[in-house]
Amino acid sequence: MSKRTWLPVQSRPAFTLVELMVVITIIAVLAAILLPAIGNVMRHADNLQCRNNLKQIAMSVLSYTTDYQGAIPPTMVKRKGGTIYYWCNLLAMRDLAGENTAQKTVGGQLVRTSQNTVLLCPSSTLDYAQQNDSFTTPDDDLAQGWYRVGNAEFATDCSYYWNGYTGSNTELRHRIPSLYVDESASNPEQRIYHNIAEVPQRSHLAMVMDGVFWLDYQGTPRPQRIAARHYGEYGSRFLTNIAFYDAHVEAFDRYAPGRFPHRNWAEEEVVEEMHLPEEKRHKKPIMNPDFRGEGLEGGPPYFLLPKR
Repeated sequence: MSKRTWLPVQSRPAFTLVELMVVITIIAVLAAILLPAIGNVMRHADNLQCRNNLKQIAMSVLSYTTDYQGAIPPTMVKRKGGTIYYWCNLLAMRDLAGENTAQKTVGGQLVRTSQNTVLLCPSSTLDYAQQNDSFTTPDDDLAQGWYRVGNAEFATDCSYYWNGYTGSNTELRHRIPSLYVDESASNPEQRIYHNIAEVPQRSHLAMVMDGVFWLDYQGTPRPQRIAARHYGEYGSRFLTNIAFYDAHVEAFDRYAPGRFPHRNWAEEEVVEEMHLPEEKRHKKPIMNPDFRGEGLEGGPPYFLLPKR
């Protein structure tokens, strides 16, 4: 019987501890470099999706005006039978992709059930923007959220601010391009439908933008929640997308003066000057203070139709 010959096992090269640490360090450095870039790409994608949503909403509004002899969709309309619809309901019931969320709750609480609708900004939060009567700035959590309006048969979840007015001030009713309409009211002022023919420069009149058409704790509509949801020159929640009546969409950075000649949002202190005494701080506009006291905290002057 022959003897079995044992051959030496060839040793395999292995990582030393130092080499392993070098590899881990390289991976960590690459991750640190790539993650911010990935985050920027995702934020940019959300911003583009938001702008695409606003573009589709604007086109739907223009389609509505074509079908209704130029009438602009009202912020809120009370039909003769008493049923109330809002602008987003009217568009969603026509040609705009919007889910009917009437009576959709979880555990008795309102939750955002529609995820893939053009009425929801991808950068909006899950916060329900209702039951808060305090002044809200564009980067406030409530302004980043959503709302649900409509009736028991049809409702929509939405995270966009509509350039509208629902009060009784006669001058504002004649100047705001979208407003509360009561089709059965005896007062003709309450039956006004503004016409797109009244808009002399459609590229200068805002239609819809980032934000929420907010309801207070009594359910009273208050169109006063413009949002800054997107990444701007000074970081996140500084950029607002706005669709105009010519259907173009533009991004507005709150801290980029001169971007638009008629821009005027109510005062906010500039972040870089917070170290200065209050009387020396520079103010940047956010929401027009002229409307305060009217239950309307939103609307730069170019949100209005010309006086008539």
